[in-house]
Amino acid sequence: MPAKWSVIVPTCHRNEQVSRCLERLAQGRQTLEPSRYEVIVTDDGVHDTAQALVQARFAWARWVAGPRRGPAANRNAGARVATGEWLAFVDDDCLPEPGWLAALDRQSRDGETEVVEGRTDCPDKRDNPLEEHVENPDGGALWSCNFAIKRSVFQHVNGFDEGFTEACFEDIDLHWRLRRAGWLVRFCPDALVRHPARAGTFRDLWRRTLRLRWMVRFRLKTGASTGLCRSIFLDSLRITVRTAKDWKWAWWRRQTFTVFWQWLTLPVILPYLLIWQRRFRRQLDRPGDTGPIADSSGL
Repeated sequence: MPAKWSVIVPTCHRNEQVSRCLERLAQGRQTLEPSRYEVIVTDDGVHDTAQALVQARFAWARWVAGPRRGPAANRNAGARVATGEWLAFVDDDCLPEPGWLAALDRQSRDGETEVVEGRTDCPDKRDNPLEEHVENPDGGALWSCNFAIKRSVFQHVNGFDEGFTEACFEDIDLHWRLRRAGWLVRFCPDALVRHPARAGTFRDLWRRTLRLRWMVRFRLKTGASTGLCRSIFLDSLRITVRTAKDWKWAWWRRQTFTVFWQWLTLPVILPYLLIWQRRFRRQLDRPGDTGPIADSSGL
């Protein structure tokens, strides 16, 4: 019997975006029998939610209140109420192609796959240094905006680590734990999700830069052997060399600014990350908190 699917769409104060996402999922209802899947909108909204929107315009979807502890916890909340054998995750600001879920379903039937990674592209990206582009054209990233996993496997690894309370490194952490546990991840280029570019300001850029602290938490969990200062310096050097080797004149503004920003912020970011390294180390050393082996999602 074909597997049943649970599509999980986390959202928070983005009713317009989640509406467009659900409209695209509605277009795909002809490519997979509606009886074979459910759509769960798990909502972390505080002052405003998408409950009325979902119930009025998308009655075939199920709205549930999120725990308001960040996107990792919100995705886990959707997984807890899911009834499908497979979980498919797509973000509220993404536009899944009509055949997205059907492609994931085909890939899951080979009898060997436990995790499927879809293809993500950014259709409207420009050479603007302040824009945020999310792309995964060739696999190997397992971005949380486009992947599927057996519910039993997701439960086995305790889902997303809820210690990552912002949208940064929680999917990288999950990918690391899946590979560490030996689960097979397949890339499915036909499972395509469009992720529109996010316009930004310098304030947004600073926020994204400061979210590097979650990389520090991930390093502590994985037991990274190199020192933080040395690692950050080497990463900046690698980015500079890679940018020079892969130089594209069509993207000269973005490439130039990336290297400039990396080195300009280094004197500020290093002490900031060292402070967070001490904080995260104290957190992870507490009994019951997430360490290099244990996980705290509590699924």
